Amino acid sequence: MINALLDHIIHTLAPLFPESVSIARYNGRFTERDLDRFAGRAPALLISAQRLEVTGCNVIPVQTLHPGDSEEVLRKRIEGRLHCAIAILTKDRPGQSRDAVALELVNTLIITLPQQTFDAPLSRGVTADSIRAQNLHTVSLDNKAVTLWGVTFIQPVRMDVGQPPVFDTPARVMLGIEPEIGPDHVDDYTDIQRTDLPARSAQAGDGEQRTDGYE
Repeated sequence: MINALLDHIIHTLAPLFPESVSIARYNGRFTERDLDRFAGRAPALLISAQRLEVTGCNVIPVQTLHPGDSEEVLRKRIEGRLHCAIAILTKDRPGQSRDAVALELVNTLIITLPQQTFDAPLSRGVTADSIRAQNLHTVSLDNKAVTLWGVTFIQPVRMDVGQPPVFDTPARVMLGIEPEIGPDHVDDYTDIQRTDLPARSAQAGDGEQRTDGYE
């Protein structure tokens, strides 16, 4: 599920940046030792999951529709906080310094991230006050003619774990028109049998009489 969320993040962010910006997943924490490997891809956004905190776990009983169906299924709902990081790597471009390019990328992220769910089912929206942007400039980076920024944020997540209930085919289907409920009103319902349904004509077409009850 976390893998899918990271894919959703990339899919959401990609259209917001020029095609010249490389956006990809990165495993672990980005450090200066990774520069030689990725400097050639700048400008680049490298996205990684840093830490997952479990903040709660509840057991959710899922009721079945009918007494004759499968037994009650218990599912776990896990609440958590996923700490994410985006390393922003830039280099000089014609008419624009690497620092200016980095700030433009940071600005776009800061506008986009608050309350962002990335259209992921388990995401609850980025916590706005968790967003941090930091300039990671060092002398060694300057010597390599690149600029490195780091943006971190917290993505609250909710994961449901367990099998969904499996409903058996009901033994009976009862039909009632706005009936009262309860054992004293059983006679207000009509017991519908499969044999009561007219057979669908396999040959019925436009202009032919239908035998499935529809006009």
